[in-house]
Amino acid sequence: MKRWLWVTLFAIWAGLFLVFFVLKFDGNVFQALEIRPNILATRAAGDSTDNFVPLRSIARYVAAWPEGYAVANLLGNILPFVPLPALLVGTFRVKARAALLVSACTILAVEVAQHACAIGAADVDDVILGLIGCALGTAASLAVPRA
Repeated sequence: MKRWLWVTLFAIWAGLFLVFFVLKFDGNVFQALEIRPNILATRAAGDSTDNFVPLRSIARYVAAWPEGYAVANLLGNILPFVPLPALLVGTFRVKARAALLVSACTILAVEVAQHACAIGAADVDDVILGLIGCALGTAASLAVPRA
């Protein structure tokens, strides 16, 4: 595939990822604007929306399967990261191992930003699920024969 097409696909993925995954925009501008004040109010009350205990959220979602929120949270943290390693390999011509490492750093950066900027709940399980998505994407990209 031509390099300009890889760059275009990567830019599209990055834009969609930023709007829908990092900023959590679901079509409701007012709800998106209320996320930060709500998180800050929760923190001020002494509570936290963050989870630093591995598998806590995943266990809750698996127990609630097939409820809509459980499916949305599990798949919503896996699927966005599936294309990232292949896009990194195609766009920047890095090896699969390096793409997987950059993908892992991207996931971690998103979670740190969500906590630091109070724009979402930092969750170690989101990192685990994102890594599963990256691993699936890497495996798929390695399985496809090169032209």
